[in-house]
Amino acid sequence: MPRKQSRNKKIAPEHSFLTIPVDAYQASTIADPNTHILGTPRYVDDEEPAILFHTRLALTGTCTDPPARAGEPYTISLYGDAFPTGDLALKVKDLQQRDKAGNPIYRRYLGCQYPRYDVPPSLGLVEKVWGGRLYLAVHEKKEGHTRWVRALSLQTHDPVEE
Repeated sequence: MPRKQSRNKKIAPEHSFLTIPVDAYQASTIADPNTHILGTPRYVDDEEPAILFHTRLALTGTCTDPPARAGEPYTISLYGDAFPTGDLALKVKDLQQRDKAGNPIYRRYLGCQYPRYDVPPSLGLVEKVWGGRLYLAVHEKKEGHTRWVRALSLQTHDPVEE
């Protein structure tokens, strides 16, 4: 008796490498002292970062490669929180003021004692001006009807020409 074949064959994922010239973009990055240690005293987790970082990037463009996908419009939004290194990797506990003997200093506010903190170090300002066109290279993986982004690269040269 012949065996029945399974109708649910596993289909191998399909990979695509898209080229999307960027027509418009919006970008913002924020580096801000932790507001919990500034102003009105309150209890703060001393393991919180002293400086918070947030990034947002939105890219819009139309696919040009591969030819079968040319003309498809795309909007890709990326959000992230950076984990700083070096001098900017301070925790709240690193900013607590100490006396000459190394003991933590506290202040009284509304009948309670709260730690006193130094102000976080200053942040530098860097401005970068890009010239020319931006391209978004996307490595896409298709499984069934779902398309997954495996990798993104924002660059100033056309990935098709590499």
